[in-house]
Amino acid sequence: METNNITTKLFRCVAISFIVMISITSCNLDKNHKELQAEKTSKKYIDYEGSSQTWVDTLTEKGKKLRADALEKLKATETYRVLVDSNKVSTEYLPVLDGINYGIRSSYLNNSNKEMFEIEEDKVIRIEQSQNGKDKMQFVINSILLSFENKGGFPKELIDVFDNYQKEYKYFGTPSKFYNTDGKLVSSVDYEYDFTSIFGLLLPKNKEVLNEMQKAKDGSISEFFDDESKKYLYPYLATAEGYINFLKENYRRSKYLPNNFDDKFWDNYDEKVNLRILKFILTKNCKALQQEFNIADKNMDSQLARTGTGNSELMGFIDENMRKIGCYN
Repeated sequence: METNNITTKLFRCVAISFIVMISITSCNLDKNHKELQAEKTSKKYIDYEGSSQTWVDTLTEKGKKLRADALEKLKATETYRVLVDSNKVSTEYLPVLDGINYGIRSSYLNNSNKEMFEIEEDKVIRIEQSQNGKDKMQFVINSILLSFENKGGFPKELIDVFDNYQKEYKYFGTPSKFYNTDGKLVSSVDYEYDFTSIFGLLLPKNKEVLNEMQKAKDGSISEFFDDESKKYLYPYLATAEGYINFLKENYRRSKYLPNNFDDKFWDNYDEKVNLRILKFILTKNCKALQQEFNIADKNMDSQLARTGTGNSELMGFIDENMRKIGCYN
């Protein structure tokens, strides 16, 4: 009997030790996974973080104070504690990131060369009417302020928040329902949201991001601004012309630049003509493209006299792309 008790106790001891070892191993694996993910995220945004550090290092005394004030107001919000300190990822905060995204995209210099931004009224109402809405709005405003170069750019903790939300909810979305693996409804979203300008700022030459920016436009999640009087801080995020010019400089093989957009025949036309037509193709403006075709046809003789070639290649280019974007369907 005594031997059996000793054996039973020994078995229990070994079993308990085994459970503890599994628990410790599991914790270590989870910790290692999180460390690897953090390292991967850090590398992903290393160029932006390097630029941000340069901006911070070269801030004037006034700039340093403005950055410190914005950071202080940001960290004073409950939203900061939820998103940064607690790392919460929830559909409740999608309008917050969507508001930041819109503010970045709309940022411009006013007549006094001071940074300004706008947020669409519907987005502001959605944020302010949600739980703790005023606090969330303060988080949005100060996040946008920190995005400006003369405020030093986004701090790392905000970049981590943006990255976590992109991984969970992609770059943009439409009204959706989210289920767990058991098929149980976890949450739902009754509105569209967009993060593409946030990532366009963080990863401006990332081809996936550049494509996602236009996908959001094609899906009517967002649209280009048409106000030509504004000096947008980030034209490639704000206007079709800015986006096209950015692709020409950084991603010439983009599927959003038509074949032959830079062919030799374009040498006979002003750059503005090329940009205007590419804009109409990008935005699928069939009516405007037809007008360009008709103008080219009407000016055929004068173009032939001026350059020695007519407008047949230009007209062919327009016709081909009108077919591709479905103008004749």
